[in-house]
Amino acid sequence: MGLFRVIVYGLEITALVAIVGLSIAVATVMGLLKADFDGGCPLYPTFTGWFIKLNDVSNCNFVIGMNSVAIFVAIIAGVYRLVELVKQKKMVSRCIDFQQQGAIPPFDATHFHDYLLTAEMTAWLSFAMWISLSAFTVFISVCCKNKM
Repeated sequence: MGLFRVIVYGLEITALVAIVGLSIAVATVMGLLKADFDGGCPLYPTFTGWFIKLNDVSNCNFVIGMNSVAIFVAIIAGVYRLVELVKQKKMVSRCIDFQQQGAIPPFDATHFHDYLLTAEMTAWLSFAMWISLSAFTVFISVCCKNKM
């Protein structure tokens, strides 16, 4: 497993931990804010003269709910990346052990990255063609409906 992949996964896990911390902070502060306003939500209030009318609590509940979902998704993604890192490290060491024992013949991977890059580029081009074809179909069906 390359050092670059470990660095990228490390940065991703660090960002996910930061997301969890920030989302917990946002959800906690929004809960405290609702409590200070007797369960009302001070987001997007309506001003009528000298009075402030609080909005429905759904605005605050939405913020709290979305941050709760972000916490859950970030924790799941972080655990997945950690497990993937550990498994890949074990698999690489096993593969090296098997090759040293002669159980696996040495592979010729000289063109691996070239083939992988070509496959990735053609997959993105295919995706772009499908998107453009879909857009073209929508355009034709909307704009040229009468002419067909």
